[in-house]
Amino acid sequence: GRNQKLLVASEKANDRLQSPVFSPDGASVYFLRRNEGRSAIFRVPATGGDPEFVWQPDEGSAENFISFSPDGSKIAYHHVVEKGDANTETPTFRICVRPIDGSQSPKCFELPARRAAVQWHDDNSFDFAAGAFNTSTVLKQRVDGDLPEKLFEVPERVFGMAWSPDKKDIVLARGRQNGDALLITNLP
Repeated sequence: GRNQKLLVASEKANDRLQSPVFSPDGASVYFLRRNEGRSAIFRVPATGGDPEFVWQPDEGSAENFISFSPDGSKIAYHHVVEKGDANTETPTFRICVRPIDGSQSPKCFELPARRAAVQWHDDNSFDFAAGAFNTSTVLKQRVDGDLPEKLFEVPERVFGMAWSPDKKDIVLARGRQNGDALLITNLP
């Protein structure tokens, strides 16, 4: 493209800036910053300037994506909490939603997904794909609810999705995830 503009540069060698997303009004770019510790959410004016700290979870880390509700009042993110010894136990993965103004603590949902493909359905619910290997279920989670509602099944793994504005059509990035196992013998 043309007219590229650097908005934020890494401050340290191990500084990772990822998952940029425009605010609904287009005035800011929100992103995740991770260096030696846990990730935090920052924003920078879309025209450039100094990045501003927005929020960091009390425990765990915001990782992989940031997504605004359609009205821009809420933000969803992938929340990762390490349990116990990181070398022996599996992290717990959650999707958390909080008001962008910080007026309430986040509400977190332990979802039956390893890395959920999340898409806001409306201002008060989001959809996600859960599954393993080569099958997925697309579910709807209300922000004020407990259990997700099943929408439909997909005979392949869903990697990403997006609804049309009228919510009548959905686009899925889907496919199969294959792997090979090799047996190596007669090594010296």
